[in-house]
Amino acid sequence: MEINETTILDDRGFVKINGDEAKSFLQNIVTN
Repeated sequence: MEINETTILDDRGFVKINGDEAKSFLQNIVTN
């Protein structure tokens, strides 16, 4: 995808994670 292209994903959402363990938590979701 080019840097200036936009794709709308209607059936997607966002998750916001904060805190000291955020990186570890997200890494476990991706790898498990």
